[in-house]
Amino acid sequence: MANIFHNRSPCQIASDYSISLAQVHAALAYYYQHKDTLDTDIRQQLETARQFKDNAGDNRKTSLLP
Repeated sequence: MANIFHNRSPCQIASDYSISLAQVHAALAYYYQHKDTLDTDIRQQLETARQFKDNAGDNRKTSLLP
């Protein structure tokens, strides 16, 4: 099977996370059934993280505590 997640095969993913191959395939099936929604959510999370990172330079001198 082709590498699908960070250049890892389903067998490697199962080993990396100490889960069964069946669990990896169940997760992949869920992902492909909800791909559009999940991809949109991932893009939004990445954009939010980018915005926080971009703004971190502006806020480094400001305390987060009151």
